[in-house]
Amino acid sequence: MLRIEPATPMQAGVVASLIRSAFREQVEILGLCEPDWPNYVGFDTEAAVLRRMAAGVDVALASEDDERMGTISWRLRGNDAVAGEILRLAILPAYRRNGHGHELMAYAETQLLMAGALVARLSIVTQFGRLQAYYEQQGYAVVEVGRVASLPFELTFMEKHLTDARASVGTG
Repeated sequence: MLRIEPATPMQAGVVASLIRSAFREQVEILGLCEPDWPNYVGFDTEAAVLRRMAAGVDVALASEDDERMGTISWRLRGNDAVAGEILRLAILPAYRRNGHGHELMAYAETQLLMAGALVARLSIVTQFGRLQAYYEQQGYAVVEVGRVASLPFELTFMEKHLTDARASVGTG
């Protein structure tokens, strides 16, 4: 059974390790190396996790049978109090395709909704079309495609209106 719980700063190293392991294949597909693209999610570090946590990003860890196997982060977006952002959904490859990602997303969306967010936003690497389909199945829609200076590829920005799911909050 999946257990999801808030991560503490003492677990930042575990969070970073899970993210790096979960994104290893993407790093290889994209041909990235850490010295050139240190801001890419696949090169996350304990220090970076701690910085995000200190800046108000909430992090959860997921375990199955006492094995840490996933993580997700979220935050309210700056001065846009009605928008939240989902960051770094990461599931170890051996635990994928069994609903854990959906459970982690629902957990983060519920936390955002309880904090007052009406919309959840996320971004993905555009070339990963299967990932876009995954999020579309969860109610996300593409709102923009573009680039950011710190990354060498195009990103797809997606959002979901959380008010549509308000009735399901707390029923999971």
